[in-house]
Amino acid sequence: MKKFTLMALFAVGALLLHTPTWGQKFEVIINDGLNFSSLVGLDDSSSNVGVFSEIGVGYKFNDKLGVEVDVAWSEQGAMHSIGNNFYTYSYNYLNFPLLGTFNLPKHNLTIIAGVQAGCFLTAPYTYECLSESGDVILDSGKGYLDSSKFRPWDFGATVGLRWFAVPELDMGFEVRYTRGLTPTHTGMATSTSDPSVMIPNNRNSVFRVGFYFLLW
Repeated sequence: MKKFTLMALFAVGALLLHTPTWGQKFEVIINDGLNFSSLVGLDDSSSNVGVFSEIGVGYKFNDKLGVEVDVAWSEQGAMHSIGNNFYTYSYNYLNFPLLGTFNLPKHNLTIIAGVQAGCFLTAPYTYECLSESGDVILDSGKGYLDSSKFRPWDFGATVGLRWFAVPELDMGFEVRYTRGLTPTHTGMATSTSDPSVMIPNNRNSVFRVGFYFLLW
């Protein structure tokens, strides 16, 4: 994976050196917003709301086709219940999407699709234990899941749409969905006594909504 990242950076650097005008071929994109994430395969779970912050460099082959390399800090995870115990897992990743872009200039739209590699960082969690009636919190706390149980890299496929809402200000909105292709954990099993032990073979599923603007 390190070789792949280095090759991608080298390719971008080579394009920079051989392009006389940034405004004609290149664009730098800042993208921030909300993640609505879940874990496919985790029973009794629901979506968790997190945030992401991303910067990308795009290269335009022509008016319609291009390629883009992004770096994004992303808060993912899910909400999970085991009996009367309720957990919120926040999986923090440094993601590296590699995207193809197809522009529709007449409609101010861009279709994006590609692959993504995510470097696992940390997995903080919070929990609450409720009474049988559900109206009294008996216990609560927070901590970190065991990082050694997570795969260091997560791979996925991604697709999305951008709307260049305010062309004169280089601003717009983006929706994107990313589905993990590899399990997030390595051999964890469900436990009601230890929230750092979870079921194996669940995959990230992230729908995000962002606001983006072009630096140039």
